[in-house]
Amino acid sequence: MLVLAGLAITGMLLLPSLVSKTTQRRNTAEEASLARLEEGFRDYVRLYQIIPGTGTWNTAIASVGGLNATEVNCVFPDFPTDTSVQRVFVIDDLLGGGSPLLPYTQSTNGLTGTQTNLLNSRARAMIVSSTKRGLSLPVSSGFITQTNFDAIWNWTYNPASEAPPSGWSSAWTGNGEFLHVRHLSLPQLFQTVTFENLQYSLNGSSFLTVDASTTGYFLRGGMLRLSDSEGASYQARVIMGNETFRLSTSTNHYYLTGNGIPSDTDGIPTAQLTNVAPTTTTLPNYEPSRDAFAGMFLHKGGNSANESDPEKVQKWITSAGSITINGTVTLTLYSAMKDFDTSTKGQIQVILVDCSSSGTSPTTISSVMFTRN
Repeated sequence: MLVLAGLAITGMLLLPSLVSKTTQRRNTAEEASLARLEEGFRDYVRLYQIIPGTGTWNTAIASVGGLNATEVNCVFPDFPTDTSVQRVFVIDDLLGGGSPLLPYTQSTNGLTGTQTNLLNSRARAMIVSSTKRGLSLPVSSGFITQTNFDAIWNWTYNPASEAPPSGWSSAWTGNGEFLHVRHLSLPQLFQTVTFENLQYSLNGSSFLTVDASTTGYFLRGGMLRLSDSEGASYQARVIMGNETFRLSTSTNHYYLTGNGIPSDTDGIPTAQLTNVAPTTTTLPNYEPSRDAFAGMFLHKGGNSANESDPEKVQKWITSAGSITINGTVTLTLYSAMKDFDTSTKGQIQVILVDCSSSGTSPTTISSVMFTRN
């Protein structure tokens, strides 16, 4: 009897320790799960350019996080019908009202009107969960008042009191260790982008023309395509930080003439440039002295502006007169490897030179090498 009693007492002493360790493991696992859900939330916003709302947050995260909806919704997926341990998605009611701002879909103009409230310090959301079965959360997914939202947002777990957020029901008294909160600050999803004297497209939209300097707020991950005021493309950029894109208002535009290009005395095709944009819908032959085919074919192996092999270099010339170069010089070039072989690596050198009226005696001003795999 003494031995049996000793075993019983030992078992009673070990039980609280085992329960404590089990609770700790569950809490640690839930914090890791919430971190993964936050990462999935941000990935979804970046990839799809949409901030999900209370009705779509779970499926949105599941679509990019390698999870199913049950794994997103339930703390314990083995108990999918236990509502006491289902996660909730709550939003500060600043973003609610008659025309709620979430879900938000990125537009070409960025944030406009009341959408700028998504930059407010109260543009916040949380994923909230309980790791104790039978201990339901006193909040549901949706927009909640600032007072109730702040009570959860500002709450930190105190091991001494184990108190829940202020105003919570008595069922949560001393059970703060089972509450888990993941903060989502929505202004962090946006970047500031300034445009001036150009056209831009966002995520494949139609181009917008911007003359005076304009600043917008766009979701990180958006794809910008930029062109000058006449539509000549010069840059594509994924929004990853605050950016400024500005073109000089005194830009001159030169185009390749579309009537065929004569060769100068050294046998190298020399193309005259013009300020008049071409209107032909067919590709002309830019090297009639070399072949009878449309476009222009350059052989490999060219070397600098002084290249003498007429098959390895092409000159494009305009009379400079009193032109002053003070800013970025941009060249838009459409090209492909021979036979459109996408498995072949290509490299082309573009050189800006000062030269004679026939293109001879070049003095290099600037040079850049492009390589495509």
